[in-house]
Amino acid sequence: MATLVIYDTDDDRVRVRLSEACLDYGMERIQYSAFSGGLSRNEREELVLRLKKHVSEGREAAARVYVQPVCDKDRAAGRQIVQGVLPAGLSPEARQEKKDQQRRVKAVPDVLAEAVGSPGAPAEMVQEPDSSEKGRAETPEG
Repeated sequence: MATLVIYDTDDDRVRVRLSEACLDYGMERIQYSAFSGGLSRNEREELVLRLKKHVSEGREAAARVYVQPVCDKDRAAGRQIVQGVLPAGLSPEARQEKKDQQRRVKAVPDVLAEAVGSPGAPAEMVQEPDSSEKGRAETPEG
């Protein structure tokens, strides 16, 4: 049976342990603190015990955990609205860093095109080495 696990805590250590427990049971991260997966009744009860243990270890932390079984009929009736692709499990800061990195990677071809001439540029725009320099090896001057 499908199972949803949704949690919120202000303790990073507890948050990591909760997510690791869900991943250990083969659940899929659907948001930063939300998991979905098919678990038997016994697996679900084992997971609940493990999650309780991790929450109680963070004695000073506030935590709330929901473990919700979802029958196949209700799961089939569910709807998913998706726009674009979000990397699952990344914090908003990590998502922004990933976007920034992708922008930098996309900018590299533009910088290279400016340095050596764009692929569609006329031949006179691309600088070729002088014919006298083509076959000559560089030698250090001493």
